Amino acid sequence: MSIHVRPWLGVALSQDTVRVAVGWPDGTAMVWPAPGPAATGPAAVLAGPAQQAAADAHRLAELGPLVHQVSAEVAAVYGVAPGAATVVARDGAAAPMLAAARETVAAAGLRPVRTVRAAEAVCWHLLAAGVQITPGSHVLVCTVEDSSTGYGCVAAVLQRTETRFDLLCCVDSATVTADMQPLGTAAVEAIFRDDVVAEVARRAVAAAQAQPGRFAAVVAVGTGVNDAVNRRLAAVCGIEPIPVADPDLAPVLGAVQAGPAGPETAAAPLGGWRELLAVLVPLAGSIALFGQVLAGSERYGPREAVYAPGMLLAPWGAMAGAATLGLIALVGAVTLAFATRHDKPAIRPRGNAAAVLGTGPWVEHRLVAVGLAAGAACGVALSAVYALLAAAYFDLDLTPLARWSTLPALPAAAAVLGLAALVWRHPHAPPGPNTLRQSWPAWLRFPALASALASTGLILIAYDETGAPRALAPLASQLDQWLPTAQQTIIGSVGRVGGMCLGAAVAVLATRRPLLRLMIAAPLAVLIGATVVWRTTGALAVGVAFAVAGWWAVRAAWLLLRPRLQQQPHAGAWPEPPGGTPAPAGWPPGPPHDDAEPGGAAYPPRTGPAATQHWRATAPATKSPDHAA
Repeated sequence: MSIHVRPWLGVALSQDTVRVAVGWPDGTAMVWPAPGPAATGPAAVLAGPAQQAAADAHRLAELGPLVHQVSAEVAAVYGVAPGAATVVARDGAAAPMLAAARETVAAAGLRPVRTVRAAEAVCWHLLAAGVQITPGSHVLVCTVEDSSTGYGCVAAVLQRTETRFDLLCCVDSATVTADMQPLGTAAVEAIFRDDVVAEVARRAVAAAQAQPGRFAAVVAVGTGVNDAVNRRLAAVCGIEPIPVADPDLAPVLGAVQAGPAGPETAAAPLGGWRELLAVLVPLAGSIALFGQVLAGSERYGPREAVYAPGMLLAPWGAMAGAATLGLIALVGAVTLAFATRHDKPAIRPRGNAAAVLGTGPWVEHRLVAVGLAAGAACGVALSAVYALLAAAYFDLDLTPLARWSTLPALPAAAAVLGLAALVWRHPHAPPGPNTLRQSWPAWLRFPALASALASTGLILIAYDETGAPRALAPLASQLDQWLPTAQQTIIGSVGRVGGMCLGAAVAVLATRRPLLRLMIAAPLAVLIGATVVWRTTGALAVGVAFAVAGWWAVRAAWLLLRPRLQQQPHAGAWPEPPGGTPAPAGWPPGPPHDDAEPGGAAYPPRTGPAATQHWRATAPATKSPDHAA
């Protein structure tokens, strides 16, 4: 759970500027101040192909030094240099321009580098904001840019697949200019910009053969977006465009929110053998312990007696351990089952596959949260079922059995519920030790080694108490020869080895570093193995249950405290990094790493601090919205 991870860059080349954003695995995005003067107002002249080509060449000349500057200052301020980069080129840009942009960014030391179109980046921004775009649906992205050489408009229609957005068609305002050339230069200059936007959008919809009104989303971005543009798009497409808090920042934010380029973006596959092992091991241990309780317990007193209900001599620690391990297994199984549903399309009666829920991270993490809560409820229910079955089997009152079955599982269930509440608010799982991205089930996977050690220890201790199962008799005979001093006690050599296993299980839960595990396990195993007696076996099992609850509680505390650990000080209190390089004057006061959904946005942001409205509410009033998003 290290917080020292490499950020990545998102670079967007527009008609009049280059924007760079720094992205972090927890969803934070920080936009570098745009270089050069901003547009003073809506341009009245339609830019032609020559002006756009000249603007592209100028942007490429600015790209290299700007990326070098951003990388150097990020390394100086945060102590870690950016790794991967995603370059966003305007829709309609030529392939050589994309290749040149990729090579320029790669020459700055960023690896790997990928290029995407602006419309695709905007779609990723919409997904991160919570807009439902199901696979197979269409999206219209209209980019309107104002610059010193004139305005330009590009409309692109994209279709979502399971893993990406496919570009169906792209219509540039240059086509409108070319069609009007026979009418003369005066006619081209006299056309209203709103009419150009409407005509470009109409041609894009017609070229994609998409039905107006059937788009999943229509959005207008760029420096030239205003209410008139949105009204014309609504008239062409039949639905209201989605309002974006900062239309000019949507492409660069989308580049960051799509994740870093290269293999680091791939999360661990769901349902792998590690996840299955983390479910099967505690499940087998729970069933074995409960069977040991039924087979080895002794009942005293008459059955079905009203005034003398009888007494049960049972390995109560095994009863508590069976309930705790059952809760571990059910939490893992139910969470995995819910998480694997976020990318499975639902089959409708007519045979058309259409996903009811999208594959975005806001869907996955909420399904994981629901799975955690449902797994905790199922675990508590299983502990109650264990008590009910034992009460029926031994013909005893339910209360003492439930005391040793249900109560030990409650702390772990409460910790899982608290963790579920925090997972609901965090779109991405914290980075793993070897990857920037990992799936929620991988991060929440309970250590199978700890489950195996706890199961083995409780079974061995219960054997010394009950003598069941008899298959352990050869092992007990061999251990009694090695430890003759333990033969005259109820807890003999087998039980002491079981106590050592419990100490090792707690050490595995305490840390994931092998050396630290060994340093903790050695004294703890010796201490428990040497001091375990018959009267403390139940307390040891309850202690293991609290250790399990603590493992989930630490996960919850990490989700709660990690954003605050990554919180940067305000601009006036930047610590001067080694080498005497102060924080850049254009940087914002530091990203608020809280994934809570800020209020006041035009649509509900789901990626936490990457939402522009949140930055606008926290940044000083003297800074422009370009400084942070």
